[in-house]
Amino acid sequence: MKITSRALVLLLGISLVAGSCSSSRKVAKSPKKTDMLDNQKILEALTKAPFSYNFLHARAKVRVESPDLNITGAVQFRIKPGEAIWASVTKFGLEAFRLYMTADTVRVIDRLNRSYVEEPVEKWMEAHQLPFGLRDVETILLGKGLIPDGALYHIESDEFQSGVSVNFKDFVVKYLLKNTVQPQLTEMSIKDPAGKSLKIMNSEFDFVKIGHGTFPFHRDVQKMSGDFPFNRLEISFNDVTLDQEKPMPFEIPRRYEKMEL
Repeated sequence: MKITSRALVLLLGISLVAGSCSSSRKVAKSPKKTDMLDNQKILEALTKAPFSYNFLHARAKVRVESPDLNITGAVQFRIKPGEAIWASVTKFGLEAFRLYMTADTVRVIDRLNRSYVEEPVEKWMEAHQLPFGLRDVETILLGKGLIPDGALYHIESDEFQSGVSVNFKDFVVKYLLKNTVQPQLTEMSIKDPAGKSLKIMNSEFDFVKIGHGTFPFHRDVQKMSGDFPFNRLEISFNDVTLDQEKPMPFEIPRRYEKMEL
């Protein structure tokens, strides 16, 4: 994998979950009628955005542990729902990577290597076996999970927690939701068709918009198996602001080399 591609995987490592949401799904095991209400509540807690917004701006501290070195830095996300995601990763106050993703195109500037990526979203995702699009990345950045079109899923619950297992195109995703009164997605594990696997833990849930759902301000992504550009990726959000639109500047510098897939 080329360095610039690794940079985008790192940016999307926050959101490495398969699929795109849909109302048409295949259920591996039909729940009992008495469980239908509870299961619907679980599915909504898993996939539904915690709040509505016209624009989201978030800042976070990032710590990356890899076999070669450990890196700390900062990241900003800006999301205009259904239109674009902008992200910037900085170290010592200097930008290292910038991403701009629309429904059609993904672009990444790698300032460390004076290069860039510009590809159709579908082509890039297929090349890296990441079957999701813009809306899916939005959902995951909000700390939610996904159930892809045509996926088989199974729900198991007790009085303390709920588990949702999802199988889709040889991807295996398992979600764990704690708190049966107001279920929160606290843990997920993902295994891709090549056997690579990650474990993602969400914590420090708090309100961004009073009266709406909660947002996990801390994310811990750990490599379980396979080749990733990190062993552990830790994200701690310190500011999430809604409906205050900010610019999403993106201009590829002259003399930067375009990296091909």
